Amino acid sequence: MSIRIFVTGGTFDKEYNELTGALAFKDTHLPEMLRLGRSRVDVSVRTLMMIDSLDMTDADRDVIVAQCRQAAERQIVITHGTDTMIETAAALARALPPDAGKTIVLTGAMIPYAFGSSDGLFNLGSALSFVQVLAPGVYVAMNGRHFLWDRVKKIARLGHSRPCDARCQGHKGKEQRTQRGTQRSPQRTNTMMTRVRASARSFVGRLTARFRITVTQLRAAVGRPEGLCPLFFFFVSLTAAAQPVPPAEIERLLSDYVAIDTSNPPGDTRKAADFLASILEREGIPVTRYESAPGKAILYARLKATALPPAGKAVVLLHHMDVVPADRAQWKTNPFAPTMRGGELWARGAMDMKGPGVAELVAFLRLKRERVPLSRDVILLAEPDEEVGGALGARWMIANHYAELDPEYVIDEGGFGSRDLFAPNALVYGISVAEKKLVWLKLRAEGVAGHGSQPTADNPNDRLVRALARLLAGGDPESVALQPTDAGRPVQDRREPSILDVMRAKVGAFAPNKFTNAIQKSTISLTWFRSGVGDPPKINVIPSVAEAGLDCRVLPGTTKDQWIVEVRRRLGDASIQIEVVNESDDPVVTTQDSPLFRSLEAAIKKRHADAIVTPLLIPYGTDSNAFRPKGVKSYGIFPAILSAEAVASMHGDAERVPLDGVVEASEVFFEALRDALK
Repeated sequence: MSIRIFVTGGTFDKEYNELTGALAFKDTHLPEMLRLGRSRVDVSVRTLMMIDSLDMTDADRDVIVAQCRQAAERQIVITHGTDTMIETAAALARALPPDAGKTIVLTGAMIPYAFGSSDGLFNLGSALSFVQVLAPGVYVAMNGRHFLWDRVKKIARLGHSRPCDARCQGHKGKEQRTQRGTQRSPQRTNTMMTRVRASARSFVGRLTARFRITVTQLRAAVGRPEGLCPLFFFFVSLTAAAQPVPPAEIERLLSDYVAIDTSNPPGDTRKAADFLASILEREGIPVTRYESAPGKAILYARLKATALPPAGKAVVLLHHMDVVPADRAQWKTNPFAPTMRGGELWARGAMDMKGPGVAELVAFLRLKRERVPLSRDVILLAEPDEEVGGALGARWMIANHYAELDPEYVIDEGGFGSRDLFAPNALVYGISVAEKKLVWLKLRAEGVAGHGSQPTADNPNDRLVRALARLLAGGDPESVALQPTDAGRPVQDRREPSILDVMRAKVGAFAPNKFTNAIQKSTISLTWFRSGVGDPPKINVIPSVAEAGLDCRVLPGTTKDQWIVEVRRRLGDASIQIEVVNESDDPVVTTQDSPLFRSLEAAIKKRHADAIVTPLLIPYGTDSNAFRPKGVKSYGIFPAILSAEAVASMHGDAERVPLDGVVEASEVFFEALRDALK
């Protein structure tokens, strides 16, 4: 289908009256511009109006909106004056959201085409290119770049509205309606130009310092070889000045994300992947999707390194889209209808792990929006199935598409900051570098069935209960902490402190709570007990089988076989069968001596000088454990300050995350990546 071009006037089509010195409209130059540009694009040009954008009224914008809505074409370019282009773009965005299926690109010119040195040809060509590849939405295209309609503003207007001499023939100030016919003497013009040039140099100096760019980069951005034309203004992204994404946008992203029910089972992540893909594609970031099984969607996006050759392998920002099921009867709110309470967002997955996922997403978007120089690729990977072991998520990607990843670093869930969880009255950030080994066991006691009125020594319930009492009464077994490794192999010929040794040296005495207890010891939790005959079980029947489930989390350095020997010894009943239901990989430690770890630490301390940043051993499992055996430096961190209560809400009936924590985490991620990838 062809592209529709709507002409509304603006500098594109202004003519210069040499007798009066005024700028006015006659006929559109668009057909001639397309011919000179040797365009082979199928276009249809229609003039809606020929007015200065400062003269444009709401009624005029209604006409533009109506024409765009009625147009059969789904790709539309609008030529428009630059002073109020954003207002028209906003009106279009309100009336024609992305789901309307139309891609609309507004463009303009700084210099009238009739002057012979216009940037209009370049901007028109760019707009025609952008409209063919961008996702549905409303955009502004200027100076070879495209911007979402609400991500652009005019930086400066220097000077007046008419040409003055050959050098600044392209002068465009405000499209003023007054004093257009006023003549200036050459002497007055030269005096004005001297003053404006000085003002421009001062402005450019402030601009380059504020945006952290060079004058050469600025010249390239405005598209003028001579740069610094004193009567020139240009467009840049609102975020180009390294402005954080507004909290309201982050709240909207997180609210929309957690509202998608990805409970596992069944763990269908297709709608979540659609949601993330739509955001990335609107930003012009290509997306690749994989499906490891029906409903198990995986999303992959990549920002390429700007350095050639890249300094190293990629950094992966990893998060899982699936969440654990929620018992709606126990929640005070609908777990999939996000609710804000006291600055916290309540919803299933808010903490684990869509909140951290949004923080990673926002940092990733800022790297793209702000055109941050990257010394290596950055990958955003959102996957399913983590809550049930990751076989169809991260592990499937490693088994089937590792060449598309092959990272040096992974940033994942694991650690966080807290003022009360790790140590009393101390702000501690833990960055996880290793995990306890997961060993899930099923115990089975067999006996003789009979009538409940006649107790027997062969009752399997009695035997299993007594054995469990002996097992759990012994306390948590002690174990040897894991030593640092290099690419999964023990470091030879040197003795280094364990992770727990490093943590104790940095933090001091741990706060007494279930989390710090779990990271110091191998632990056993009795999670289920199954017995009885019938449904519901008959009270007067002694069953022949009783079973129990044990969730064991074992400190690094203890193997599965060593652990089972210890469990069997403590049970004290050789007839009880022990079955391994699930086992994680043997833990591998990621070194803390790396540029990315140091950048994460620096970004945290920039905000909180009193913070203690420490490597952390976590008691639960994450997808990072699948990457570490391949030599990948994997760091688990959600760099938000969380209370012990908020951390404990994970997987619970009151799961929540502080919104300001998600905002700050996104900023820490962005700054750490920006600085690590210089």
